[in-house]
Amino acid sequence: MITLIVYLAATALTAASFSTWWFFTFRFLTGFGIGGEYAAINSAIDELIPAYCRGRVDLIINGSFWVGAVGGSLLSIVALNTNIFAADVGWRLTFALGAVLALVILLVRRHVPESPRWLLIHGRDREADEVVSSIERRIEAEQGHELPPAEGEITIHQRKSVSFAEIARTIFHDYPKRATLGFSLFIGQAFLYNAITFGFGAILTKFFNVPTGNTGYYFAVIAVGNFLGPLLLGKLFDTVGRRVMISSTYLLSGCCCSARPGCSTGGR
Repeated sequence: MITLIVYLAATALTAASFSTWWFFTFRFLTGFGIGGEYAAINSAIDELIPAYCRGRVDLIINGSFWVGAVGGSLLSIVALNTNIFAADVGWRLTFALGAVLALVILLVRRHVPESPRWLLIHGRDREADEVVSSIERRIEAEQGHELPPAEGEITIHQRKSVSFAEIARTIFHDYPKRATLGFSLFIGQAFLYNAITFGFGAILTKFFNVPTGNTGYYFAVIAVGNFLGPLLLGKLFDTVGRRVMISSTYLLSGCCCSARPGCSTGGR
């Protein structure tokens, strides 16, 4: 809830920008909110979704970002049209609309149950039991029969908070290889790939002389492809395996990007 509020407030204040430093500051804070959302939603998926379909669910939920990107791209065609809106008004409306949509999600988020494991870790046993019991009752009502008794157990050490030092020790001491791999993939996606997609409009206008009002068409095509990818390949991440699919898709994407038409040793 806090990360969503940060995103909402920062997006709304971006729409009210009166100078460059204000715009960059609140886009920076918007990134804080988005980063928190990524961590929260993926943690919820890992905890609540069965392992046999977790990969495709994770991909589809994260890929749904691009559904919004398609809508935003098409909206920008109208919003950036100076025949409809003044040059300093249209882009503000797009950010304002983003804040309104975040407010709607904030109201919906109130009905998402808290993590039972998080509640148990923080000593809120009764609330955790109620969350799990409510989910079980709903499933039993849908299936028309009682669920089998739980098998196995895990040990959870309760604490009031988890320090950053403990998080760092777990990442770098207990799981250094996983941390290195995860960080490498994160850099490849969040820094390198997003550096292209988030600046795609500027690339089109500066290097390909595409009118500002038409960049939304090009980005919409990319966004559709980014959403279709998880839908078509999602199941393979659970059947073929995450390591094989992540490695192969990263490498194949890199090869496709390097094989640019018309480029050779004698090219520009």
